[in-house]
Amino acid sequence: MRTTVKACLALGFVLASSTLLAAEQTRPVTPFSTIRTQGALSVEVVVGSAHSITVKGDDKYMEKIVTDIAGDELLISYKDKKSIRLSDDLKVVVTMPNLSKFKMEGAGLTTVNKINGDRFELNYEGVGLLKVSGKVNHFKLRAQGIGFVDAKGLQAESVDAVVEGIGSVEVTATDKLKANVQGIVL
Repeated sequence: MRTTVKACLALGFVLASSTLLAAEQTRPVTPFSTIRTQGALSVEVVVGSAHSITVKGDDKYMEKIVTDIAGDELLISYKDKKSIRLSDDLKVVVTMPNLSKFKMEGAGLTTVNKINGDRFELNYEGVGLLKVSGKVNHFKLRAQGIGFVDAKGLQAESVDAVVEGIGSVEVTATDKLKANVQGIVL
């Protein structure tokens, strides 16, 4: 009986500690319409709402995430490039009224939801998984590296895609598809 009580107390302490470490931080923001990410990041973008940037995860790593806005571009990166891994459980959530361009440099798990407009440009350089959804007239994709770009949920009239590297790229073109593929595509 004592062992069970001790085990339950220990488990409760561990769960309480991990809950205390989980945090959420809202960053100051000015308007932007393009996003660039650098490093091993987990990013979620939701288009259609007011501008906001929220960093979620272990509070000891929060201050290492940089969210800088220069001109029309939001840059998400790290202060110290060597100190954080994807396993450190950080996530950056961005909401914005419209997104015209997204560039991912590095590694990570990224989702971009509800894109809507005339044109959307996506540049993917690195390793990871990038999932995109929404509806546009023209979609321009440049993918280099190793990984998966799942853009089949982004309905576009015309798609211009250049793919170099190893991985899988899926797109949906309702009228016109122009594709240049070099490398090993799964």
